[in-house]
Order: sequence, then C-alpha cells, then structure tokens
Amino acid sequence: MWLVEVYAPSTLPPLLQMGMHDVFLCLFFLSGRVILGRGVSWSTSRVWGRVALFGATLSTLPAAVFAASKGQVSKFTEVLVAAAIPVIVVFVEAQRADGFGADRSPMRFLGPALAGLGGMALLLPFTFPGSVAGKMWLVMLVVSAVLAGYSAVRLHHLLPSFSRLIFFEVAFIVSGASAALLMASCWFAGVAGVRLDLRTLANELFRCLLLDVPILWLTVWLLKAMRPVRFASRYFLAPLLTVIEGFLVLRPEVTWTLAFGASLLLSAGVLLLMAD
Repeated sequence: MWLVEVYAPSTLPPLLQMGMHDVFLCLFFLSGRVILGRGVSWSTSRVWGRVALFGATLSTLPAAVFAASKGQVSKFTEVLVAAAIPVIVVFVEAQRADGFGADRSPMRFLGPALAGLGGMALLLPFTFPGSVAGKMWLVMLVVSAVLAGYSAVRLHHLLPSFSRLIFFEVAFIVSGASAALLMASCWFAGVAGVRLDLRTLANELFRCLLLDVPILWLTVWLLKAMRPVRFASRYFLAPLLTVIEGFLVLRPEVTWTLAFGASLLLSAGVLLLMAD
C-alpha cells in the first residue's frame, strides 16, 4: 500500500477521497451485476436495508469519524481504537440475540483479543487529546468502533439468510450506503465543492481499483465464510504486516518493547484466526 502512496498519492481531502472511492465501487459492482444479468429474489431483498446499514457502519464509520476530526485525533490513536474491535466482537458474539448468554464459547477468545490490544498499545505512541474537541472526537471514534464490531457480527449472521451469497449485490449495496454517508459528511464538512480535474479522477479510480475493490470483495467473502471472531483477526494481522513492512524499509532500532508488542499482536491474530 505504501507504494501506492508514493507513486499515486491522493490530493483530495480524506472524506471526499473515501466518498469518491465508494461511488466508484458502487458503479463497479453495479456494472458487474448488469453484465452478469443477475436478479434479486424477494426473499433476499427484505434484508437489503440491514445489509446496507451494518455494511456501511463496518466499512466506513470509524474511518469517516477519524477523517472528519481533521487532526484532532492522531492516526496512531485511530489504529489503537480499531484494535479494540476484536474485543467488542467477542462480547457481541457471546451475547448475540439468537441465544442471549447461551453461547459462551467466544468468551475464551477474550484473552487473545485483549493481548492483541495490549500489543498494539506497546507498538504505537498513544497520546490523549489535549483539547475538549479532541476528547469529543475520541469518544465518537470509540463509539464508532463499538458499532463497527456489533455490525460485523450482525452482518455475518445476515448473510446466511441469502439462498446464495450474491457478491456483486452485497458489495453494491454496502458501497452505495457508504457513499451516501460519506458524501453527506463531505457536505456538512464543507469539502464537497472541491474542484476535480480528469487527472485527479483517473488517479483516484486507479487507487480504488487497486486497493478498495479487492478489500471490499474480500471483506464480503470473509464475513460469509468466517465466524466473526476469526474475521476480527484482521484488525491485528493487517497492522502487523504494516509494522513488518516498516521495519524492512526503515530499519529502525528494535527494542524489547517493540518486539514484545509485535509478538503479542502476532499471537493474538493467529489465535483468533484459528478460532473454531
């Protein structure tokens, strides 16, 4: 991903960039659905609203809150808050509505989830916002992470209600709902009036096709194929890959704190990924 940032950097405000990418995603998956000539059954269409709500919350809300904070919350803090999502997933999965309190097996993964969060805290320099606005944005970011964890569990249990997993339709609905949320946020933030030229549009389309299309496709597939606890391992393993990449490129001094934090992150990610 850092190669994309080096050779095809974005010049747009983060909210507008994310909203534009979701518009591209929506058009891409809509085109795929039209080309394949696939239809939607009435039994499937009844859950589209919930798929849109939970999908947009999971894929967009935390990042949108961070982008809207305009630097009031650091990037390190955003990543650390996102690392709390597996803890939320464990709690929600253990207390889900179709068996409240009956399925306690996910709770055995609370230890690994907390260990991963601790490992992330050792790797990243957390700074508590000094301003009142920064504290408010931090609270909103934590709330968005809680909602994202809840949405991951709900979306996983919604997808089996389809007679077949319709990748194009699900991705189209999720990206469309996300685009609507982000474009509304751009309007409120006052960044919707940014001038766009053909070069900027081509650059953002390239970034979207290279990064966002496979990420959304994999997210939908993994949510269908994996239990939410296993899916949540991505919040540990993806940052760990970034840390390893940074070490290989920058070659910083390796301290015991960094090594222990990376070990906790790796162990937690593997344990969640192997959840039965």
